[in-house]
Amino acid sequence: MKKVALITGGTGNGIGRSVAFELSKRGYSIALNYRSNDSKAKETFELLQRYSDVVLIQEDIFLEDGCQSLVRKTLLSFGRIDVLYIGPGSDFQVDTLNDHDKEWLEDNILREVLPVMQLVPLCLADMRKRHNGTIIGMVSNTDLPSPSYSYNRAKQNRTNLLLSYVDLAWKDGITINLIAPGPVEGYSSIDEMDEPLNMGVIKPNDIARIIADLCENQNRFTTNNVFKIRF
Repeated sequence: MKKVALITGGTGNGIGRSVAFELSKRGYSIALNYRSNDSKAKETFELLQRYSDVVLIQEDIFLEDGCQSLVRKTLLSFGRIDVLYIGPGSDFQVDTLNDHDKEWLEDNILREVLPVMQLVPLCLADMRKRHNGTIIGMVSNTDLPSPSYSYNRAKQNRTNLLLSYVDLAWKDGITINLIAPGPVEGYSSIDEMDEPLNMGVIKPNDIARIIADLCENQNRFTTNNVFKIRF
């Protein structure tokens, strides 16, 4: 039976869509989540259909009901969830510790932690049935300087929350790993998604291949890591 990957934020110009593309090429069925861009969603859907089964699910993962509906629709479509990829999170704006908007900070923290708080327990419940599964979260590379205090604080909250699930998940053979890149240039066109590695420039497809490898069976003992992407 095919493994199923639930990909949040999978229809933009960045890492989420590249992860969906890479996993579909490796034979995974894809539950592709998006929030609002219907044209990008349709374009991505048509691309992934060339390689595997895919279902489009429009839900807002920054809302509790949206997360619950997303998991429910994925299970109705495919009957299982083997991989959960959590990508979308806080917005970016330049601010500092001494000069930041408290409401902006609180909103960004909520955008980072709510998808984790809702999606991870729901997906763990299904993954436990097979004593196997993979959860991947996108966080920030703290080794790199960032001009946004609020963004950094919000991302750190996501990191801490995801890592807090590691021991509970591992009791059932489920791995949790975090990917921490710096700024990654998006695609100007969908044709760029399958380009070979360019040693001078990191692209979303480079990170997607790392993530896809972590989902493979040979890495079933790799967990509790924050992979900082160097470039």
